[in-house]
Amino acid sequence: MNIEFFNSEHYFEYLLNNFNYPDIESSQDEFCNRPDAALSLQYIREHVLNKDDQVLEIGCGLGRLISLVQSENDVVGYGLEVSNQAVEMARMKSGLEPSNILHGVAENIPFDSNKFDFVICWGVFDLVDQGRVLSEIIRVLKIGGEAIITGKNDRFLFDDKEAKIAEIKSREKGIPNHYTNYDQFLNAIKLNGAKIIKERFFLRRGDFSQNKYIESKPEGFYEYFVGLRKIKKSDKIVVNFASTGSKGVVHD
Repeated sequence: MNIEFFNSEHYFEYLLNNFNYPDIESSQDEFCNRPDAALSLQYIREHVLNKDDQVLEIGCGLGRLISLVQSENDVVGYGLEVSNQAVEMARMKSGLEPSNILHGVAENIPFDSNKFDFVICWGVFDLVDQGRVLSEIIRVLKIGGEAIITGKNDRFLFDDKEAKIAEIKSREKGIPNHYTNYDQFLNAIKLNGAKIIKERFFLRRGDFSQNKYIESKPEGFYEYFVGLRKIKKSDKIVVNFASTGSKGVVHD
């Protein structure tokens, strides 16, 4: 992970502009089209969270989403964030126990194995070493625990010009994007003792923010949502299934 990038003033301003609390004035960056907190909560509500469940958000930013999840479900919220400034704000604003919000990287989650009932990795997976992070997510889940992950596919549709422009602009800005080989991703989930329980595919850039998806995997698509469940204890197996650039485009 590019620690320097995520601790830059530019990145903190990006969080302030796009993922801030309602009581703090901010203006969304035109380059950001990630689904808002309302849509995130809608997806999280599709999973059963019980009182006092241990819930971790990876890349919690300023803590807004995990604070909403905690208050809505009466769970115990935890956050992991690489930006020092974001951790400080999350500890002040989120309503979580300050000691539950840790500074660290997703590739080495600083929590015990088999600790969490639910893990959220929303809008973060494309910024990390996906193989290492996936194995860590499953490691910290309890048997029967579930996780949700969103990411970018490595093969877009040929007419999705916005996707290609976004990739180029991300590279110019130094954003460390990663694109998933989806079939290898599914294999890595299985190897680490988990199974898929839900899949959604967003064909073009912008479809996710509009919640426009299909449930059968097409050959080419831009983003995906996956729900998984840990079904057995397994050795931690790191599979490299992502690249720092897309692999080309496909026709419908």
